Amino acid sequence: MPVDSDGARGPTRGQARGPGWRAVGRGLHVPSHVDGDAVHQRVVEAAARAPSAVVTGWAALRVHGSAFHDGLDRHGRTRPVPLVFGAGSRLRPDERVQVLRHSLATTEHSFSSGLAVTTPERAVLDEARVLDSDRELVVGIDMAQAAAVTTVERLSTMLAATPVRAGRDSGPQRLRRLLDLVVPDSWSPGETRLRLVWEVEAARPRPWRNQRIVDASGTTVAVVDLLDAQAGVVGEYDGAPHRTSAQHRRDVQRQRDLERLGFVVVSAVASDVASGAMRRRLAADVRRAVARARGPEPARRWVAGPGRPPWV
Repeated sequence: MPVDSDGARGPTRGQARGPGWRAVGRGLHVPSHVDGDAVHQRVVEAAARAPSAVVTGWAALRVHGSAFHDGLDRHGRTRPVPLVFGAGSRLRPDERVQVLRHSLATTEHSFSSGLAVTTPERAVLDEARVLDSDRELVVGIDMAQAAAVTTVERLSTMLAATPVRAGRDSGPQRLRRLLDLVVPDSWSPGETRLRLVWEVEAARPRPWRNQRIVDASGTTVAVVDLLDAQAGVVGEYDGAPHRTSAQHRRDVQRQRDLERLGFVVVSAVASDVASGAMRRRLAADVRRAVARARGPEPARRWVAGPGRPPWV
């Protein structure tokens, strides 16, 4: 809110200098009790600092409904809010705002929740321009698809209409190169990170994702993150919810049930996908699992089919 001499539509000058309000930009204030670190509040305050700018990147994807895009990087550090500016803007980037200066067609932005935001496809393209990790860009696109915010088909259509500008803008080229690694049915960032190790470092064929394993009696044994049905290898990513003792007991029993059916299980945690050296070790585990699982295939004692996402 701007300063209001009557105090009806905002703080008076005296109130704005007091403890009940804090400044978020030139002449703009919010009540002090409002949490400025909340993800949507950060987006709103960044946009208010530059009314002519358009919210893009992770922040636009969040506004469009992707819960994964929480404004934190893979190390848990806060990312600035990306804003697209036209020529002549004087706002400088800081820890709160990331400034992008690219032309923006009228079809590439709209209003959502009272904010000027880019389309999901343009938001992904701008992520490709600023994100420092190819792998995390793939994770982000997987999660945007999981949230039904965009699709590979829509991204491909956008890229087909995007001119290539050699030496000036690597975003479109980067996005074109990485779309082959994206899938529409990942259920978590950890699952995508494990899948990329499986496909890239271990050089294995793309596994099935989130398959329900049913034994000969018709009992559901597990819904597994990754499945190489031909080799009989399962990949499981154990995130934070798996750290409780009760969940750990269930995980151990589930692994025993899968092994009873002849599967070899490869489990991974966050540290296994955090660095190149750890990813190479995990890839070696995947290859060893495939080697152990090879041989004459026993009579099929299980069937697999798509699982049901937990948010449906």
